[in-house]
Amino acid sequence: MFKVDERSLFKLQQNLEKKFPRIAAKEGREVLKKAGTELRNKIKAAAPLDEGTLRRSLYVKALRDKIGEPQAFDVRVRTGGKAQKKNRDGFYWRFIEYGTKKMPARPFVAPTVEKFRPIMKKYFEQYLDTITGKINRE
Repeated sequence: MFKVDERSLFKLQQNLEKKFPRIAAKEGREVLKKAGTELRNKIKAAAPLDEGTLRRSLYVKALRDKIGEPQAFDVRVRTGGKAQKKNRDGFYWRFIEYGTKKMPARPFVAPTVEKFRPIMKKYFEQYLDTITGKINRE
């Protein structure tokens, strides 16, 4: 049986990114976008159904490092300004997620993220497979 721990996968990723930065950056962006979109869709599906405002307000934002490369993603909620005019203001998501004095919590984000953690490993493996495949072809 062959088993790889996450630390060695991370070291492999760092080495590949140092030797082939252009390929690693491109594939990293694509994988992060796919994973972020899938997580957003899962959170949308888990969100309590109201008029649909909360579900419409969810979006994915790439978080960038110092040189501008995407390093992570964040699922966010549009609030205020133009979002209010377009009926996409989901400011109240935290009241639903964490509850208030008069309303019990109905978490939908945290449980979805916890269920998504094993899926992220699949995306990470896909990222490494794609990079190694492209490097072998060069």
